[in-house]
Amino acid sequence: TQVNNNLAIIYFHKAENCFSTVKFRLGVSYRQGGDPQKSGEYFQQAADLGHVIAQFNCGNYYDRLGNSALCTKYYTLASKAGHGAASFNLGY
Repeated sequence: TQVNNNLAIIYFHKAENCFSTVKFRLGVSYRQGGDPQKSGEYFQQAADLGHVIAQFNCGNYYDRLGNSALCTKYYTLASKAGHGAASFNLGY
């Protein structure tokens, strides 16, 4: 529900300087809450900390924005870490 999503966002903000998983979950919460820009920001933070699913999600995010350089960067990171869908999206 929206209330639970809002509580999740508040909770995760308190720990946002922690681990990549927290930033990834914030990205998920913002995506579910309908804020793709904020979602993309947190996915990128998690991706830059090495979170593989966040790297894939960043690839998707930048693909939708039409930024092929960043799309390829994040799909490649995820692919090198063994993410099959990222490899598929790169054409491997």
